[in-house]
Amino acid sequence: MVVVVVIVVVVVVAVLLVVVEVVVVVVVVVVVVVVVVVVVVVVVYGQPPYRLRHCSPLLVAVAVVIVAEIVVVVVVVVVVVVVVIVVDEIVVVLLVVVVVVVVLVVVVVVVAVVVVVVVVVVVVVVVVVVV
Repeated sequence: MVVVVVIVVVVVVAVLLVVVEVVVVVVVVVVVVVVVVVVVVVVVYGQPPYRLRHCSPLLVAVAVVIVAEIVVVVVVVVVVVVVVIVVDEIVVVLLVVVVVVVVLVVVVVVVAVVVVVVVVVVVVVVVVVVV
């Protein structure tokens, strides 16, 4: 009974983390894209942005990041559930949950940094190609 409760809690927490992570990544991407694109377009064209079709690679990058994020979380959740089922020790289960949360936080930070780098690189390439 306790194991079932722990599994439910872990799954609920993991789902909430997925939502939070996706929101964080999307917000980071949107902010970076908007700022960089507006600045670059204004600098290059001397007027407000209207050629946003050059940003399609950025949308692909966003999609890839979000899918990778979800895959990582799903794998982690599966591992946690398997550990919970195999190991009947609550202390071990709690340790695993703590480790999972830490790993997810690290993944979010790394993904956010990678997204920013990818966005900036793509924008620079677009500017070089366009100019």
